[in-house]
Amino acid sequence: PKPQTPNPKPLILSFSSIKMTNRPPTISLEELRAGEKKAEGEARALQLHRATQRIADFNEEFDFLNMEHQSTVVLEGESYPSVFAAFQAAKTSDGGVRKALQKARNVFEVIEAVRNVSEVPDWPGQRERVMTRLVRDKFVRDAELRRRLLETGERELINSYADETPANLFWGVVWVGGTRGWETAWPKGDNRFGEILMRVRAEIVAGRASRNWLSESLCLPVDRPERILPSLSIRYSNDEDVDLPPRSFWTLGNEADTDFRLADEGVAPLHAALAFHPRLGLVLVDCASEAGTFLQK
Repeated sequence: PKPQTPNPKPLILSFSSIKMTNRPPTISLEELRAGEKKAEGEARALQLHRATQRIADFNEEFDFLNMEHQSTVVLEGESYPSVFAAFQAAKTSDGGVRKALQKARNVFEVIEAVRNVSEVPDWPGQRERVMTRLVRDKFVRDAELRRRLLETGERELINSYADETPANLFWGVVWVGGTRGWETAWPKGDNRFGEILMRVRAEIVAGRASRNWLSESLCLPVDRPERILPSLSIRYSNDEDVDLPPRSFWTLGNEADTDFRLADEGVAPLHAALAFHPRLGLVLVDCASEAGTFLQK
């Protein structure tokens, strides 16, 4: 049996006998209020910082970011007055509707042209890829617009709408509970168009936009062994001939990974390309170079 302690007594602890090594400091009501004001000021400063890191209004100085902005965009060899018009044209195979969209002078005429138009099969599965192609075409094609896009730096681009519709919530956001772009407001929506703008901006910074534009915007065929592509040769100024492998396109520029490196300060990293288009044949394409590309006849 367990031995019994003689004359057992209860253990009584006095709080005065316990040493607290992590005793919380005392704070006055005035100090508490001052701390709250400081926290409010820091939160407001964070809101202002985040707001200035966003572009949530594609109007006035940032109207060029808007999909309705008037700028030439090419879809399947045809020119359209805006990304919005070309995007609506991609929805349909109706030649008459596409012609009307090419002549549309504003967003209202675009909407009127596509009223009651049936969409091509699997349009929801294609729309984001088509929009990316059109936005890339817009900025690769126009050096001034490309410069303005790069000037937005790393700021978040948010396509804002006033009306909450399924299309607006897919391509942009509506702001709930405050002014658009501020941290106190809640952006509701996917902002797919803003994400595409930022993706194209990153491609331009990395030097990939023109290369992607060549393969997608020109609808160049994928290189396949079974496809017959032309065998070409190029002759340098020293009369040296170089045979080109069968490809959809060949790049020329000052980059190390171009097919033909032209070591000259006036040549852009990706300056131009020779492309074999299934409908147009062999074409010479300027890749948005500053000096331009010309065919000597």
